[in-house]
Amino acid sequence: MSIQPLFSQIVVSKTSLRFGWSAAKPPQSAIALKKRDFDSFKQLQPKPQWVERVADQLMVMPSDEQPRIAYVPQIGELLGSWENVRIFQENLIQKIGEVLGRRKPEVFLQPQFYPARSILLSPEQIEVDLNTDDFDGVNKNLADWNETGTKQLVYSTKAWHSDQSWHQIASLSYGPTVNIEGGDLQVMDARQLARDKGLTLEEVFNKNYLKAGEGLDLLAKYEDKHRDPYVLTLPKEGLVIFNNMNDAGILHRPSPIRLINPKRPAQRPIHYVSYKVKAKK
Repeated sequence: MSIQPLFSQIVVSKTSLRFGWSAAKPPQSAIALKKRDFDSFKQLQPKPQWVERVADQLMVMPSDEQPRIAYVPQIGELLGSWENVRIFQENLIQKIGEVLGRRKPEVFLQPQFYPARSILLSPEQIEVDLNTDDFDGVNKNLADWNETGTKQLVYSTKAWHSDQSWHQIASLSYGPTVNIEGGDLQVMDARQLARDKGLTLEEVFNKNYLKAGEGLDLLAKYEDKHRDPYVLTLPKEGLVIFNNMNDAGILHRPSPIRLINPKRPAQRPIHYVSYKVKAKK
């Protein structure tokens, strides 16, 4: 097991051919889902061809405009309930992970930010499985987000970020909200932001956050008007899947949330599913 410097294999250089999207040139992220796209609608199992389409959109290519996100709009209307959305979401992420593991196994062999350092793992040293969590996007959560074995009360983050870096492919769905306005998912192409400013991808992120192995956190100076051209807002009625690998440069956060009645309880339930790589114990 060899220790690798952060971003050792995934820096997008100032002369890189890679480019992304912006508000002026938004990504083609939406993918329609119909009953004909299921092998079994009753069991909520999508057809392999549809899964392949989603997986294609998530890939990071050397010099193209892949959106690195996929958005399935109004999925609750098709599936009938949020519980069905949750089941479908888990089925889909499992299948996407299998597709990527078959087509591009190197995706799961890139340096992983494990606690306080980046580790390059061999195939014999990793295991890949499905990770599911439920969060409240307004109130505090009892969670072990740092995998320390000790749960603590934490807020779901409202800042621009990527998730912990051993979650390669991630997805979010939202249940019925109570007493709130806003809270849609916003995604940002930090890779394109860095390229337009003549920076490496690493240079637009908080290095203390990187060293902690927690994912990516945008530097405060890029939190204001600099980021606006690279932001896409996706209504919470849909299912969002995104490439969470560091070289994809996809960040997310909720749009501003306002309590309709500050004296009443509020809820914004979130179901999070990821295809997760970790070192074998």
